[in-house]
Amino acid sequence: MDDSNGFVFITNQSGDAWVEMDLAGHIDVYSKAGISMHTEGDYNIHAKGSINMEAEMGVNIKSAGGDGIKLETSVGGIDIHSALDIKVHAENYHLNAVGNLIMVGTQIDMNGPAATAPPMAWCGWCRRNSYNR
Repeated sequence: MDDSNGFVFITNQSGDAWVEMDLAGHIDVYSKAGISMHTEGDYNIHAKGSINMEAEMGVNIKSAGGDGIKLETSVGGIDIHSALDIKVHAENYHLNAVGNLIMVGTQIDMNGPAATAPPMAWCGWCRRNSYNR
């Protein structure tokens, strides 16, 4: 703790994990091995600015509950970009456009050949922590 500069710094012996809180209200967390969080209740994140996530290997999101996954924007659109394929698999697929529906492709196959199924979501944290289920 540094009272003269107004920050708190907590670290382990090797320096491979630490938390720093500065005078301006920033909190920085680092771990060489990984960070896991668990709650028996809800987990809420709110930012008056942006929420940015980036992973060098991949991003996996899985809902095990009956409510599924919901995406909503109050203002603006939802943009999805993939360097390769976009694969969607569902028991039923509903697509509703209030305005125009525009599809452009070199070839558009509406009922064949068979589509490639997407891989299932993988949750490494879920497998490492048995108290998750």
